[in-house]
Amino acid sequence: MRYLLLSILLVVSINIQVSAQKSYDLGTVTVTSKKVADTVFGSAKFSVADFEFYEEDKLILLTFEKSLEKAKVMLVDKSQKVLSSFVLPDEANRLYKDYLGKINVICTNHIYQVSIQNNVIRLGELPADEYIAHIMPCIDTVQENVYFSNYQRDYPEFTYFAYNTADSSYAH
Repeated sequence: MRYLLLSILLVVSINIQVSAQKSYDLGTVTVTSKKVADTVFGSAKFSVADFEFYEEDKLILLTFEKSLEKAKVMLVDKSQKVLSSFVLPDEANRLYKDYLGKINVICTNHIYQVSIQNNVIRLGELPADEYIAHIMPCIDTVQENVYFSNYQRDYPEFTYFAYNTADSSYAH
């Protein structure tokens, strides 16, 4: 009985703070035992190798006709209308969203950052060696903290690190 009262007092004394967050209605999803793919974007003219969501109602697509050697980056809206496209000058591998939320195209020899102004795609080349060494290891940011990892796909051991940008002991 004493443990029950202690447990009740402990539960009552916990203060839970809930803050309102923006909510999104995701709609109805049907789950079946049969494997059925849901087409988000479809075209008979080209194939989609990769995609990233852009804003609330658009997609950035990495597309190709026969191979990724002649790929395009496309901006499409929710009605599947192509708003803009940009032919890549290098063989594309994938899209990559970094910890800052920027969408990048990882190519065989270069890395390009995607920027969109007035629904027009523009690409800016980034220094690939510096990007791979300093940006790709960063996982996320929370307030003043930057979280990163030394993960390598072919090596099973890795560690997570945190860097507090507000900490004055890291002064330059």
